[in-house]
Amino acid sequence: KIDLNKIDEEVVNTIDAFCRNNLHLADTARECFIHRNTLSYRLDKFYKETGLDVRTLNGAVTYLIIKMAAL
Repeated sequence: KIDLNKIDEEVVNTIDAFCRNNLHLADTARECFIHRNTLSYRLDKFYKETGLDVRTLNGAVTYLIIKMAAL
């Protein structure tokens, strides 16, 4: 089970922006005012902590479902 409360808030906010930007790296990096490499690092960090790869459609949808269930 993935507990989003245990994940760094900055990483969660970045993943939310990544989903809002239709999994597009450049648009997300621009919105978050970060370098694309920083974005990739945060996505990798989330994957290592949860085993969930939000770069894939299945991973992003699973993340969004987990986020909605937590509300």
